[in-house]
Amino acid sequence: MQTILFVLLILSSCLSGYLCNESDSTESDSMEDVKEFKLYGNPVNILNVTDRNEFIVDIEGINKILLRPDLIERKIVAVSIVGIFRKGKSFLLNYFLRYLYGNFKSVNHPDNPLNNTEDWMGNKNEPLLGFQWKASIEKVTNGIIMWSDVFIYDTKEGEKFAIVLIDTQGLFDQKTSPSVNSKMFAISTLISSVQIYNLHNVVQEDQLQYLQFTSDFAKLINNIDNEEDQDDLSVEKPFQKIILLMRDWVNKAKYPYGSTGGEKYLNEVLKIQDDHEADARNVRKFIRSSYEEIKCFLMPHPGNKIFETNNFNGEWSKLDEDFVKQMKDLSSWIFNPLNLRKKKTYAEYVTAEDYAEHLKYYIEAVSSNELMNVSSIFESVMESEVNILLQKSIKISRNVLRSNENFENESLLTQLDKIGEQSQKSAINNFLNAIQDFSTNENFITKWSGRLKNQLSKELNDWKVEVTLNYKKFYNAKKLSQEKAGIQLESLKKDFDSKLMILIQKNTMERTRMEEQMKSTMKQADLEKIKIQQEREAERGKLIREKLKDLENAKKECEKIVKSAKNSYQSEIDEIKEREEKLQAQKNKLEKERKDQEKILKDKLERENREHQLEVSRLKVVTSLTEKRLREEMEKAQAMLEAEIKRMILMSKLELEEFKLKQKLKDLQHKSELDRIRNGRRR
Repeated sequence: MQTILFVLLILSSCLSGYLCNESDSTESDSMEDVKEFKLYGNPVNILNVTDRNEFIVDIEGINKILLRPDLIERKIVAVSIVGIFRKGKSFLLNYFLRYLYGNFKSVNHPDNPLNNTEDWMGNKNEPLLGFQWKASIEKVTNGIIMWSDVFIYDTKEGEKFAIVLIDTQGLFDQKTSPSVNSKMFAISTLISSVQIYNLHNVVQEDQLQYLQFTSDFAKLINNIDNEEDQDDLSVEKPFQKIILLMRDWVNKAKYPYGSTGGEKYLNEVLKIQDDHEADARNVRKFIRSSYEEIKCFLMPHPGNKIFETNNFNGEWSKLDEDFVKQMKDLSSWIFNPLNLRKKKTYAEYVTAEDYAEHLKYYIEAVSSNELMNVSSIFESVMESEVNILLQKSIKISRNVLRSNENFENESLLTQLDKIGEQSQKSAINNFLNAIQDFSTNENFITKWSGRLKNQLSKELNDWKVEVTLNYKKFYNAKKLSQEKAGIQLESLKKDFDSKLMILIQKNTMERTRMEEQMKSTMKQADLEKIKIQQEREAERGKLIREKLKDLENAKKECEKIVKSAKNSYQSEIDEIKEREEKLQAQKNKLEKERKDQEKILKDKLERENREHQLEVSRLKVVTSLTEKRLREEMEKAQAMLEAEIKRMILMSKLELEEFKLKQKLKDLQHKSELDRIRNGRRR
């Protein structure tokens, strides 16, 4: 809601006659083909203004840029620039393009090898291309231009951004009407998430008044929603970020170039002074309460070299060093991912798909009003916003309807009303909840609810007709398919029966022939079997006799072998027994020797043990005596040591006394000598 009101403020200020008359500056000649820096897009006039101040929207161009499959779900960051004509807006945007292609991937160049360094500026003698620009007093940019290549950025958290760059025609030239200026400013404000307000030298009071909040709009707020507190503008700020870009800044001593000096200067400009009139106070109060962020950047003059030649093509070698440095800082400052802001409307972030619809509705709503009065603009913008909401609600209903389509379910036709009621209920509830952000006026809500219900009814009727027709088509196709399948099945059945009878007859004849052949074969087999059995019995008897004879001979041979082996084994057994007896005798002898040796060793060990015990006893006695002698000697030595210590102490005392006596004697001698000398002097 405050978005709409803010635009109304801008338009009202424009209509109040606060037009800015600034001196023109010269820029350079038209650009030709770039040879070194490669661009992957081109400027697209999404809004063109005719000589009769008619606005023509390029819907196809908008869709081609934003409705790409890999882009439609990304959140939009819309960076636009607006301001006085011939103050270098397009020139600056072209350097922004260089920065973006040097530090971001894009839809047309997804494999961009990012350098993330100052190399993005390119060759210093390279001509500048991108958005159209040239040096003359005539404006170049017409309407609103969007760069066709969209830059993409993915955060570590998985958020996906799409960055669009937008140029706006210069405002307040001598040919453009105040109405067109107001519309351009309004559209730029509505479609931006980061808006750059291009100003010259210093902020003028009349420039701030493009944003002022007057009592007329306070009354308008009350008319829209009487419960709204008109002084409480900090509840929800309608816009996200605005950057006041001060070009050709001269007061470097007090406010240095860049964002730091800009912040200091901005605080001074927006500070409410005691001598400010009510309008000035309202302007500053309104600006601070309308934007989530307000920033300022101070840019130096680009230098005089660009005016000393007729063929300046944007080469940064001809720009002052201060300007080049600040242009680098400005680019990295604006497009730092931490400083980017996603476009949102009514606290909802906008995808590329939604943004395409917003562009169309905002441009058409603002451009369709000839008189550009507050009420008409308010109604148009409000209608476009609510219409977007209405279309979203219809989409919800449509999704519910489509999700219930099942042509194989015969009961679907009896449930159409129930499904329709369910879809309408979901859509209406969504719409009623969301429209509260626009207004709580019952007439307003009733009016739009009626429109929604009418469109939902039409949508439902169309869906019913479509479902009924589709179901009939499906049912007829299914019935026709079943009839064709029945005819084909009957034909196949007859063909199968005919072929089956032929096969049965053939099988019967073949079976009879096979049975006769089998009987003949079996008879021959029986005769052959009898013959073979007879031959086998004769052969078997002969073989048995031969085998018996061979077995008898083998038996005799085995008996001979067994007898011979038995005799041989007996002699070996006797020899083994004799060896065992000898081994046993040797074993007994060794056992006896072992026992004798053990006895000798045992006696020797006992003897040695006794001797060891005696030696231990002797050593104990000797040790005891030795310890006793040592104690006595130690006691004697201790006594002698103590006596020696006492003697040494005594000697020391004596030596000390002797030293004292000698010292005293010397003192007496010295005193005597002094007395003698004194006496001699007296005489």
